[in-house]
Amino acid sequence: MKIKSSLIILAATPILLFHITLANSANQTNHGDERIRGQSVAQRSHSKYNPLGINLGGFRLYPKFISENEYNDNIFYSETFIRDDFIFHLRPSVELNSHWSRHALDLSIVSDIAYHATWETENWQDYFINLSGRLDVKRSSFATAKFYNGRLHEDRGDPDGQGGITPVVYFKTGGTAGYQHAFNRLKFNVSNETYHLDYENGTNIRGATIPNQLRNRLQNITTLRAGYEIYPAYEVFFSGEYNFIEYDSKFDFWGLERSSTGYQVIAGIALDFTGKLIGDAYLGYVNQNYDDARLETLSDFTGGFSLTWLPTGLTTVKASLDRTPSETTQGFASGYLNTSVLLNIDHELLRNLIINLNVGYALDQYTGSSSPTGATPPRVDDYYTAGISAKYLFNRNFYLKAGYTYSGRTSNINFNDYNINRVYLNIGLQI
Repeated sequence: MKIKSSLIILAATPILLFHITLANSANQTNHGDERIRGQSVAQRSHSKYNPLGINLGGFRLYPKFISENEYNDNIFYSETFIRDDFIFHLRPSVELNSHWSRHALDLSIVSDIAYHATWETENWQDYFINLSGRLDVKRSSFATAKFYNGRLHEDRGDPDGQGGITPVVYFKTGGTAGYQHAFNRLKFNVSNETYHLDYENGTNIRGATIPNQLRNRLQNITTLRAGYEIYPAYEVFFSGEYNFIEYDSKFDFWGLERSSTGYQVIAGIALDFTGKLIGDAYLGYVNQNYDDARLETLSDFTGGFSLTWLPTGLTTVKASLDRTPSETTQGFASGYLNTSVLLNIDHELLRNLIINLNVGYALDQYTGSSSPTGATPPRVDDYYTAGISAKYLFNRNFYLKAGYTYSGRTSNINFNDYNINRVYLNIGLQI
């Protein structure tokens, strides 16, 4: 995934990542706070400031409303056409969680409705619905299922956008199903995800139609994973993935057949050093082959790591590196490899005041020319992000959050650089 200056992450994209969650997390109590091994102080359960929710029998309902006032000095992600604006966000959301002794059923609905003070054509109305469940078969076996649907938009700086007069709107609908079983120290997991992307056509400044619907596609990912606990909190794992991508239209705007099949294999290890230093690392290989012979096969090594360090009970440092493949519809480029590095620091300055610092870098390396004529070299983009924020909890139902973020891009393709500065203030209400 690219590092972007998105105004809100509506929901974590449910594509299955090769990530290991350690099963032996331990709960510790300190001053009424619930501390889970490896958990950031920003995620920690604060007994005096957590919303209580609404009890509905075997479920608990958590309504939430966020109002955000934002100033953005480059809303078009442009190098030359730089325009600023004030943006007002309304973000109602709700979570419904079961609290049964066995099995689980959860529903979440989040939204982001944005109004621009000057550039009203940039307004958007996003939502994402996620319904997930777990069926406990045995003590060491369970089945999972998830369904999701969302109306989303692309950032103005997305390379696949074609310069419409309004942001590109698309719908994502899909689901996953999986089963996990453990034999003593050996754990097996099989899962399958299928989703469809449906883009709305756009209009350019000359009034002509931009055929975004040629990007509509079905994607399917099947994953097999095996892990072995060589020692408590130390696990090695192996994973294999097969995928296919089927475009609704046989040919795209340039007459290319972009449907493809591919695979990825990885091996890794997860470690937990007494709960103070927790991490995992993996190394793999990816291959994606396209129906059109004019599109180069994307094949390369992948890899990454994530590390969480808790130097004290008040500070959490998280670092990660990932190298993963992604789809594109630019010219004769078949796809690209994204390498991203993130560093995030959370500090509990007061019991109810959390400070966050973060920096990031990402490199997108495209396979094949992004020009329809093949005259330009493969595209290479560098992304940079940095931010600082403070969140103050007044009580269980009310908080304020203020922050600043910077994001920028440099590219070897002319007129694709940008720099963006954002300042924002959030008012949060929760029950």
